[in-house]
Amino acid sequence: MKNREYKALKLNQDIECDVLIVGAGLSGLLCAYQLQDLYEKIVIIESDEIGSGASGRNTGKITSQHGFNYQEILKIHGAQKTRLYYEENQQAIKGIKEIIDRYEIECGYQEKKAIIGVKSKRFKEKVENEIMAYQSCEIDYEIIQNDEMENIFYGACFKKQASFDPYQFCIQLASHLNVEIYEHSPMMKIYHHTVEAVSHKIKYQHCILATQVMPFQFKFFYTITQPKQSFLAALKPSDKNDQMFLCEDEITKTKNSSDQFMLVGGYDHLLSDDSNSKWQSFKRDLVLEYPKHRILSTWSSQDYMVFDYLPIVDQCEDFIVITGFNKWGNTNAYSASLTVLDILKNKYTERRELFSLKRKTLVLNKNFLSENFQVLKHLIESKMNHDTCQIPENHQAVSFQLEHHPYGIYRQNETLYIVDILCPHLGCTLKFNDHDKCWDCPCHGSRFSIEGKIIKGPANVDLHHSICTIDELKLD
Repeated sequence: MKNREYKALKLNQDIECDVLIVGAGLSGLLCAYQLQDLYEKIVIIESDEIGSGASGRNTGKITSQHGFNYQEILKIHGAQKTRLYYEENQQAIKGIKEIIDRYEIECGYQEKKAIIGVKSKRFKEKVENEIMAYQSCEIDYEIIQNDEMENIFYGACFKKQASFDPYQFCIQLASHLNVEIYEHSPMMKIYHHTVEAVSHKIKYQHCILATQVMPFQFKFFYTITQPKQSFLAALKPSDKNDQMFLCEDEITKTKNSSDQFMLVGGYDHLLSDDSNSKWQSFKRDLVLEYPKHRILSTWSSQDYMVFDYLPIVDQCEDFIVITGFNKWGNTNAYSASLTVLDILKNKYTERRELFSLKRKTLVLNKNFLSENFQVLKHLIESKMNHDTCQIPENHQAVSFQLEHHPYGIYRQNETLYIVDILCPHLGCTLKFNDHDKCWDCPCHGSRFSIEGKIIKGPANVDLHHSICTIDELKLD
């Protein structure tokens, strides 16, 4: 089957559909794939373009080896559910391959080994704990010792895993789906089987939110999840081997290669951390760690982490929510699509129970209390900022307070973009992201452009803003 280009539509009128999917990333497109034979009219709306978010910007690992998460899942959920989680992700590897074969998708698919490990004795215990979790759940693995190719001192390997180009997978899968796709159509409101997108309404029978975030009004969601950011880079040349790595004691922890380039990533951090200093450190360490490589591009990626380490896929009022892939979205997105199919067929499965929003472990764990305390702490600290107003350097930003209210200024040549940096979601003070040139909420992950336009929820309105020149700005 020859690949073809997808044709995105323009939402220029009110419409109705059987199933509305919000988000054209991996999970949204895979849900459409599972449901296209069951429903006559499926509509997908996307705030940006297909695969433009976290789905198309990850390292392309298709694996059930999810870092060092199994030891944590085992502690909270027990061996039976941990084993089930592993089996779901193993099934996802096969399912993604079947889609690639069915539509002859050209996305650089390659079978590979997945390896977690350490390069020194210091962190060996963490690998040993992960291996103990594998043993408790009867998960197949092999020990890696003194690996010369990547200098792995001690690690564990999963065979018959894979990698691909997730962006190419998304845009080519979209071209084969029997659905209507509307790009540049962000969801602004959801209520009574209706979504408002741009200036038009979409009425639906079923709605699937495949956007990582819950609607503005469901504030409880942000007490059980935590947004985290990481940095990634594409380097050349590629090492072109058949192994994917995650090293606990490496500066850039994750690594994968395609035929054309090598992908590396690291510096995972909370949005409340100093992202700008971490970004500078990431750039420096790339040069130190890969002195013979050329940096093609760099970017940041944001994911929602669930405190009990399992995704959330469940019915909530009149929509289904998909979120919390804990940085392992490629296989979890496929498992989520099968769970959505279970829900809409009204079919009880162990998979539905595993990913349920109603599971007690979402709040009955130590992470729930400690992380929400940190959010509260940051919210209070952000109100104590009393910076004076200054003109920033070109392509930089500063924050200040005017009559005890926080504002931010971004300078672009002689133009100043002034925004109210009080997040309209729950009132945290936004921080400037120097790498992506946007304003980020350190509490729940909303993002805004330098002009104050909303990029990513849970906030659902733009920031108050104004534009002036340096000469027009009068400072006291």
